[in-house]
Amino acid sequence: MEKLVESGKLTARAADQLDKLKPGAFCLQKSWGFGRVAEWNLLLNQIVIDFAGKKSHPMQLQYAADNLTVIPAEHFLARKASDLMSIKKLAKEDPPALVRNILESLDGQATLQEISDWMVPDLFTEAEWKRWWESAKKQMKTSGAFSMPVKKIIKFHQQFKEPEKQLQPFVATIENAAARNQKLHPELAFELILGRDDLLERVPQLRTTHVGLTLVKLISDEESRLISILPKLPAAKEKRVLQALPAALGERWTTRALRLMQGAHGRMVAQIPHVFSDVGRHEELRTALERSVREHSATSEMLVWLCNERHEWRELITPELLAAILSAVDRDQSKTGARGSKLQRLLVEDRQLIGDIFAGSDIAVARDALRRLQLSPLFDELTKRSLLARIVKLYPPLESMITGAQPEEKAAPLIVSWSSLEKRRAEHEELVKKKIPENTKEIALARSYGDLSENFEFKAAKQMQAVLMRRKAELEQALDNARGTAFENPDTSRVSIGTIVTLREPDSGKEETYTILGAWDGDPERNIISYQTAIGQALLGHQPGEVVTLNTDQGDGRFAIISIEAAPVDTAVPDLSLTEVAAL
Repeated sequence: MEKLVESGKLTARAADQLDKLKPGAFCLQKSWGFGRVAEWNLLLNQIVIDFAGKKSHPMQLQYAADNLTVIPAEHFLARKASDLMSIKKLAKEDPPALVRNILESLDGQATLQEISDWMVPDLFTEAEWKRWWESAKKQMKTSGAFSMPVKKIIKFHQQFKEPEKQLQPFVATIENAAARNQKLHPELAFELILGRDDLLERVPQLRTTHVGLTLVKLISDEESRLISILPKLPAAKEKRVLQALPAALGERWTTRALRLMQGAHGRMVAQIPHVFSDVGRHEELRTALERSVREHSATSEMLVWLCNERHEWRELITPELLAAILSAVDRDQSKTGARGSKLQRLLVEDRQLIGDIFAGSDIAVARDALRRLQLSPLFDELTKRSLLARIVKLYPPLESMITGAQPEEKAAPLIVSWSSLEKRRAEHEELVKKKIPENTKEIALARSYGDLSENFEFKAAKQMQAVLMRRKAELEQALDNARGTAFENPDTSRVSIGTIVTLREPDSGKEETYTILGAWDGDPERNIISYQTAIGQALLGHQPGEVVTLNTDQGDGRFAIISIEAAPVDTAVPDLSLTEVAAL
C-alpha cells in the first residue's frame, strides 16, 4: 500500500481506511448493504467483498476505501453474521439487550421497520417477529432505557421550564419527519401529526412550522390509501382519523367511509357507525347496511359487528341476515380454504342469534332457511344439526323435515358461469397438487423433530391438514353439483338466468337494472346478482309488463318489468371434461 500511495494510485487517507478492511472485517456499503471482506488482491488493485446478495464482489481499492464503512465486531450485523445462534439465544432470554444492541448499531435510534429488516427472516419469520416484538416492547418499557420520543415529550411536557424555547425545535423535527415519511411510510406521518397536535394543544405557546401540514390535509392527500394505512395505527389514533373524515372529505366522506367499512378489519367496522351517528347520518348508514345484507355483499366483519350490535339495529335482524351470513362464510372459505371464521363461530356459539333472526317471521320463510341449511356444505354434520334444531325449536311443525329415516336429500344443481366454475376448479387443483402435498411434507418434517406431545409444528400441520381436507371435500361436492353455462340464448320472454331486467317504479318513474347470472356470480356495484338472491328469486319467471314486489331500501316496493334482454355471453372457454353442460 505504501508503494501504491507513493505511485499516486492510492491516497494516504484511503490506505488508512483499507488498513481497517483486512480479510474478515465487516463493512457496510450504501447500495449492497452488509458485507465481509473475503480477500485482498493488491497485484490487481482489488479488494473482494462477500455481500449478502453478491458474493465475491471485487472492488477497486480507492473505490472501496471511499465507499465502505467499517463496522466493529460488536455491531449487530457483525454479531449476527459471526454467531447467529448466540443472537437467537439473546433474543429469547433478553429482548431489551438485543434491541439496545440494534439501536447502538444505528447510532441510538431506529424505526420499527429498520429493526424488523435486521431480524426477519434470519431470526424470526414475519409472524414470529410480530409476537416477539409485542413481548419485547413490554420488557423495554419496564427497563426504562427506551423511549418513543413524541409520546414521552407529550407526557412530560410540564417538566420543561421554557417550553416555547425547548419544544419549538421539536415541533419542527416532528413536522419535517412527517413530511419526509408521507410517501413511503404514511402511517408514521399520521402518528407524528397526531402527536404534534397533542403537543400544540397542551402547550399553546408552540406553533406549527409547516403551514398546511394538518390532519385534514393528510387525510385528503391519502384518501385512496386509508384502507391500508388505518389498520397500522393504534386504535385511539385510528378513531381520531375516522372522526376527522367529514371535515377532510366534505360530502364524499360517507362514500369513502362505507368503502372503508366494506374492506376493513373489525376494529374499524365498529368505529365507523359512531362517526355516522355523531354527524346525524344514522339513517344513511342503515340504508347502506340493509342493501348490503339484501344483496349478500356485506363482509364477514360487517356481519359480525351487526350481529353483536343487533339490539341497536333490530330492523335489520331478519331471515335475510342468515342468508347473507351463509354467503359471507362461503366466500371466506373459498378465499382461504379454512373453516372456523369469526362469523361462523358467532353463528354457532351465539345461541340467541337464530331466535332473534326469525322473531315474528312466517313459517314459510323458516322452511326455506331450514332447507338451505340442510343443503349447505359449510358446516360439519354435528354443527348443522345444532343450527337446524334451533329453527325447529321456534317452528315445531318443521321437525318432520329433519327427523325420520328419510333418504338424504341431494343438493339441487347449481347453475354457474364457466368463469366462476373455472375459479373453483383451479382452487381444487391447487389444493390437490400443491397445498395438500406441501402440508404432507410439513407433517413429515415436524414429526422428525420428535416428542409429538409438545411438538407445536406437528400439531399446527395436522390442524392445517384437517382444514385442507375439509375444503377439498366441500369443493368436490360443489363442483359435482355445478352445471356450467355461458348464458347463451336465454329465454327473454320472461326473467330467467342470463338476462338483464329493467324495472321502473310506477310512482317516481325511477328505473333500475339487474343482471341475473349464476350461483357464484355477483357484483353489487354493477347490479349483477346471483339467481339465488332474494331479488333474483322474486324476479325469475315474470314477464314484461308484470308488477313485482321487491324489498328495497325504503321497505317493500312495487316495480313494473319494462324490458328483458340477454346478458353478455361468458367468454370463458368451458372444459367439458370437468362438468356437464346444463341447458337453461
